[in-house]
Amino acid sequence: MIEFCLSYTNQYVQLSTNNCLRSPSMRMSYLFCVPLCVFFLFSCGETTTKNERADEQVVDSSITKDEDTITEVFSEKVGPEKSTETAVEVAAERDRVDGGVEENSVDAGQENRLEGIREVDEPVVDGSSEEHGPEKKAEPVRESLLEKTPEKACSAGVMCQGVCVDTQTDINHCGKCNEACPAGTLCVAGICSCPTGQTLCGGKCVDTDADIAHCGGCSKPCVSGQLCRSGQCECPTGTTLCNGKCLRLSDDTQHCGTCGKSCVSGQLCRSGQCECPARTTLCGGKCVNTNADVAHCGQCGVACPVGTTCQSGQCTCPSGKLLCSGTCVDTSTDSSNCGACAKTCVGGQTCQSGSCVCPGGTTLCNGKCVNTSADSSNCGTCGKACGGGSSCVNGVCTCPAGQALCGGKCVDTSTDNNHCGTCQSVCAAGQRCDAGQCKCLSGLTLCGNLCVDVQTSATHCGGCGNACASGFVCSSGQCVRGACPRGTTKCGNSCVDLQTDVAHCGACANACVAGQSCSGGSCGCPSGTTLCNGKCVDTSTDSSNCGACSKVCPSGTSCTSGSCACPSGTTLCNGKCVNTSTDSTNCGGCGKTCAAGTFCASGSCGCPSGTTLCNGKCVDISTDSSNCGACGKSCTGGQSCASGSCTCPSGTTLCNGKCVDTSTDSSNCGACGKVCPSGASCSGGSCGCPSGTTLCNGKCVDTSTDSSNCGACSKVCPSGTSCTSGSCGCPSGTTLCNGKCVDTSTDSSNCGGCGSVCAGGQSCQSGSCVCPSGTTLCNGKCVDTSTDSSNCGACGKVCGGGSSCVSGVCACPTGQALCGGKCVDTSTDPSNCGGCGNVCASGQKCTAGACVSACGTAVSFATDIQPIFTSRCAGCHGGARPAGSLPLGAGQSYNALVNQTSGCGGQILVKPGDAPNSYLYKKLVGGGICGNVMPSGPGSLPQADIDKIRRWICQGAKNN
Repeated sequence: MIEFCLSYTNQYVQLSTNNCLRSPSMRMSYLFCVPLCVFFLFSCGETTTKNERADEQVVDSSITKDEDTITEVFSEKVGPEKSTETAVEVAAERDRVDGGVEENSVDAGQENRLEGIREVDEPVVDGSSEEHGPEKKAEPVRESLLEKTPEKACSAGVMCQGVCVDTQTDINHCGKCNEACPAGTLCVAGICSCPTGQTLCGGKCVDTDADIAHCGGCSKPCVSGQLCRSGQCECPTGTTLCNGKCLRLSDDTQHCGTCGKSCVSGQLCRSGQCECPARTTLCGGKCVNTNADVAHCGQCGVACPVGTTCQSGQCTCPSGKLLCSGTCVDTSTDSSNCGACAKTCVGGQTCQSGSCVCPGGTTLCNGKCVNTSADSSNCGTCGKACGGGSSCVNGVCTCPAGQALCGGKCVDTSTDNNHCGTCQSVCAAGQRCDAGQCKCLSGLTLCGNLCVDVQTSATHCGGCGNACASGFVCSSGQCVRGACPRGTTKCGNSCVDLQTDVAHCGACANACVAGQSCSGGSCGCPSGTTLCNGKCVDTSTDSSNCGACSKVCPSGTSCTSGSCACPSGTTLCNGKCVNTSTDSTNCGGCGKTCAAGTFCASGSCGCPSGTTLCNGKCVDISTDSSNCGACGKSCTGGQSCASGSCTCPSGTTLCNGKCVDTSTDSSNCGACGKVCPSGASCSGGSCGCPSGTTLCNGKCVDTSTDSSNCGACSKVCPSGTSCTSGSCGCPSGTTLCNGKCVDTSTDSSNCGGCGSVCAGGQSCQSGSCVCPSGTTLCNGKCVDTSTDSSNCGACGKVCGGGSSCVSGVCACPTGQALCGGKCVDTSTDPSNCGGCGNVCASGQKCTAGACVSACGTAVSFATDIQPIFTSRCAGCHGGARPAGSLPLGAGQSYNALVNQTSGCGGQILVKPGDAPNSYLYKKLVGGGICGNVMPSGPGSLPQADIDKIRRWICQGAKNN
């Protein structure tokens, strides 16, 4: 840091002396940087050497605005004759920058500029105030500022890391220091460049005419399998780029004939055409054997019904079954296909041995199995219906007990006037049937077949057959002439009582019907009977008027207590008496009809022996493919039902619910779920690829041309190579190196052979690593031995001590000499001042090759220092009791300060020759002290006063 600041200040002096700082901007930059360097020098503290302190004192003096002081700084650099002129110019320039600060504000302006610098570089003060207090640890700001310092110039080019290099050709410092060129490149005119014919891509020189990663330009990669030819990505001969990959369209099942044209499952690609294997047909996007496939039997789309199999292209049922309406059935037992398809057994019939038969004890009557011994509609034989309230008992229509069947109607012959005692035995008018006998009503006498009142009847007056002569009337059983007695009326030749006479009831000739009596001149039926349709009937027993007139009891029922009732053991269903224990239409209850093929037994629908009722139909679950072994258990996928189990036909296997031939099915080849790869077919239960192809990773490929399976499965050709005749090969003129095709005549990573790398800036030419013209290979690196300080004139010859290589010879920069193996400036080096080995004494510095004092203009204690103490310090540090027991009055101060110990850690108050470590100086500037800075009153000492005290101490603290 110190060396840099000194060098920078010296440079300013030299430029000023040579009248080079004509530009205000240049003068500004130096005027700013010189005070900045002064600050750095003051900040070095304990770490500076004595010689550095001397330099520090010299440079520090340059920050004062006093023209005389500036003159002192430069007098040692440029001589007395020019020092004043230079100092004036510097001061004037600075005044212009400061904006014309007045003379009495010099110290303040100086402090302001220094404070601005401290804000960037000085340690941050932490403590009692912004101006004073303990120092905080400095941040590494100074290093960053030094890093921005321009490189030192040298005769051969630029100094980089202490070595003079030619940045126009050096590959480690190309264009500027530490700018290294990538491997394989050269430094030409300060720019990293590739050899002729190559391009820098991704930090590496490549041939874009042949490099598959940079084909035709950087970062333009060829896809897998492509080659780079003349800067263009191309697929090998016989292949086409499809979906980012070079493929043979003649046999690729995913790109058959054209890119993106996929062959369906099981198809092969032959000569660019998708084809199914031999003996298979493309149906529904899949290659199938139409001779055996139940979904495509005989031809595409023809599906075999459930329970059938496909044999020789025909849907076939198992032995003993017939295909009826798409289902295999046993016509010997199927009631819907009994003996033949669509021949249905009805009315409770079942199919036995291919014939519809009624259950035992029943007869087929009008399409229905009935029991003729009990069926009222077919009593004893088909079509013989029992009517009039009769029912069928043992095949005979029978009336209820106490009734007789008369004219198709059951009647009570004990009371029926039309069938009194026997059928067709009709009681005459005025009679009624009583206990099977026609009897006249009370007061009437039976004469012939008529009941007459012999008291009034002119025909039977007084007795049967006793007719009154003409002109006579019968009155009170006597034929008399004249009018009828009081209370009677002459009707014909009879005097009758219209109130009671059944022949003239209420009026002459108004006869009451058979069974009625006349009472009060009105015809009426006897008690317990009702007039229905002109006849007195007992509605409690009359089946034609049961309970009420015209209420006819249905066939087979009888009237009991005024209600129609079926015979015992039968039930009235839909107006008919049926035996619900046997009637298949009303089995177990009215309206409960047994399904086709079933019959009614003991009030329950049942199937014939050997069959089971499934979904309303009697089936043989041992053979029925829709109900195999149990109702609802269907045999699917070509299976048939045998002995109650679903089984596939011989030669087939059930795979995923379908009967397939595993010897030919490509989805189940040899076993269920074993799928043949794309392009393969199934033969003999094994997947096989077409001739000329091999099964690799589930795909049929041609190993003679497939770059992913070249010569054998999974043998992948490296990128850029192609597969020819089963071997991976590179294009003509290239060689396979580390899995990549390269041109060994130009590839710097494989120069002349695989793995031979050109290093240190060499390029590959005609298969040999060579350095660029004008350079030599030294320790694996191409260098210019005329300028390379590590190989100056020859490999391994190093220029040290700051010397550089010029025309192959180590030389120091102009103005320097080689002293003790190091280039030094004998005009300023205190160890070699004016010549090698000439060392300046302590406190001296080397200026213009001569050792001179480093403490600035001479200072007198009596005339320069004591007046400061008297005017600014004696107020506190004077009198009988000076502050801190430190008297600073005239005649006292010198002995109280020089080589005296302070109360702050035993520090020396004034240490002659060492101002930075003198505690008095520290108290003035406020660094590393106890308590407050001096003076403690308002304001600090002017910088000029502090500088005088510093120079006095530096010059030995003499009492002069």
